[in-house]
Amino acid sequence: PIPERLHGATNLRGTISITPGVGGYDLVLSDMTAGMGQLSLRGQASLSGLMTVQPTFSLTFSSAPVGLDELLDWFPIQWVNPQLATIVEDREVGGLIEVVSATLTGTVKPELRASLTGELRLQRGHALVGSDRTQVENLSGTVIVESDRIKVTNVTGRYGPLRMSGGKGTVSFLTPGPWLDLEVTGEMAASDLAVTLAGAVTSASLSKSFRDLRKVQGNSVVTFRMAGSLNDFGALKFLGGEVLAQNLGFHSPLAPEPILG
Repeated sequence: PIPERLHGATNLRGTISITPGVGGYDLVLSDMTAGMGQLSLRGQASLSGLMTVQPTFSLTFSSAPVGLDELLDWFPIQWVNPQLATIVEDREVGGLIEVVSATLTGTVKPELRASLTGELRLQRGHALVGSDRTQVENLSGTVIVESDRIKVTNVTGRYGPLRMSGGKGTVSFLTPGPWLDLEVTGEMAASDLAVTLAGAVTSASLSKSFRDLRKVQGNSVVTFRMAGSLNDFGALKFLGGEVLAQNLGFHSPLAPEPILG
């Protein structure tokens, strides 16, 4: 079905050819340019099976960077996966999206049904993540949209105190709901790392040990691995990681003297 937010007018240019097909007629629009509000597309479109019971269409296109809201006005998120619509709205997902290459395919009758795949580039992205709705900002990366999952690579940005310098993730479209697997690398102050680990580890005694640290100083390069359902960010679990501490120092009730590294 056509999502409610899909509306507007398009300025369209290209070369049209119509030929007899296996069933009905086939229409091809080549050298296409389309102006749709702030969105400008280039590519090629085709419509097969004109004058048949179930015509099909295909659109392959690219675009310059445009706001995610503007892009979704013309290519609703339901065409990627219906499970994402609520998440995008609730988590205030936004940013600039450049369509490197994307393909929209579907049927026209008895009602419009479409599927969108392709490669996108994200710039200046933002979202609210986790049960505490921590702001992720200045997010950039390469997004690969497939029929059953979304892959994100070359992730950079800021997540709370973590300055992300690299990372990757996958959102898999499973029957119970979308599932996230994420690995990020970055830098953060050692004091922020202690607070983060105190809330992330499942062991109560280990969590208390991190909370009891005092006068924490130094920096750290970290890699975090997490996974969980996007329908319940409280279920997002810390799976492990690596930490490289630099100029580390702290006081702990478990040690009689300050620890310096």
